[in-house]
Amino acid sequence: MSDLRRAAEKIAPELVAVRRQIHSWPEPAFQEERTAQLVCDYVRGLGLQIFTGVGGTGVVAVHEGDPEAGTIALRADMDCILVQEDTGLPYASQRPGFMHACGHDAHVAMLLGAAKLIATHRELFPGRVVFLFQPAEELPPGGAVAMIADGALSDHGVEAVAALHVSPDLPAGQFGLRPGPIMAAADRFTLTITGQGGHGAAPQNTVDAIAVAAQVVTALQQIVSRQADPQEPLVLTIGTITGGTGFNVITDRVQMTGTTRYLNPAFRAWLPERMAAIAQGVAAAFGGGARLDYEPAFSPVINDHRLVELAARVVAGMEGSFVWLDRPVMVGEDFARYLEKVPGVYSLLGIRPKAGGHPWHHPGFVIDESALPLGCAYLAGLAREYGWSRRAELGSGG
Repeated sequence: MSDLRRAAEKIAPELVAVRRQIHSWPEPAFQEERTAQLVCDYVRGLGLQIFTGVGGTGVVAVHEGDPEAGTIALRADMDCILVQEDTGLPYASQRPGFMHACGHDAHVAMLLGAAKLIATHRELFPGRVVFLFQPAEELPPGGAVAMIADGALSDHGVEAVAALHVSPDLPAGQFGLRPGPIMAAADRFTLTITGQGGHGAAPQNTVDAIAVAAQVVTALQQIVSRQADPQEPLVLTIGTITGGTGFNVITDRVQMTGTTRYLNPAFRAWLPERMAAIAQGVAAAFGGGARLDYEPAFSPVINDHRLVELAARVVAGMEGSFVWLDRPVMVGEDFARYLEKVPGVYSLLGIRPKAGGHPWHHPGFVIDESALPLGCAYLAGLAREYGWSRRAELGSGG
């Protein structure tokens, strides 16, 4: 694997340039046209098959190997989020209100680099490798759904899938691995509280929806602290509260939006039932009403144990550093949709700058670009090891 790492280090300036080009022109979900064109232009020079418009703005590229040596897909997400960048970088976003504050620009650059390593060292890669450049990871239910529906896996005989996500919680260049669950389910909801409006000076003649909403917010946290098993990770967050029209007006309607995060799949049915019962009960006690609209979004990301072992061998073989994560990250990822179809491995790659940094989705989010060649070599290494391991299994009659 050290040979792949050396090869990746040689193209490090190219990886940085590509990443910065994408970073300077971020595009949100299903609008990644310029990014997709950049991907196509880069891949076209590598002699790979290219399929465009997959899942909307997605791109699929294929390195044709021996089908009997297996087929693994490597995925990178392309979309940005709606954040005003505040980094002061010379290659900062040129689009007000849009930013690559989650590292998807780095993901695309590393996967393009892996494609180049594979295309220029074909003899090292016996199996078929499918490169998935996916739109709309940030928009539930996620662009993976559209990619899968358009045959990104089935049309190419994909048997396994892998992806890498940059992490500001790990030092630059260190990988984070974990068998089993590594990221949580992520659902979203809208909760509407209704009351009876009136004059701010006469609350006795109203049902104050804001006051009711405040009680509901507090009561909902009892689900986490008193109704769920404390050994089962669970997050219930209210992200927005909207209501009221004037300082002296008691409003009759408040709308709240939020998210739930968990690992236990049983929570997906149990949570909305408990949330609706509590919200309606509390609202009724004060003379109001409540309606819950609950939208399941991402399932938990659950890694295949055998593929995690293969990933650990790849990192060790390229003389890289990794840690076994002691617990999942409670953010969500639509990579789970691929794992519902085929086994896979999802890994983290540290990009935290030496001077510190900011978390995902922060306007000051920056990465240490020295990690890019490591991620590139790792993705290529996964493809190589998977192909050789599948060939060995067939040779032994497995």
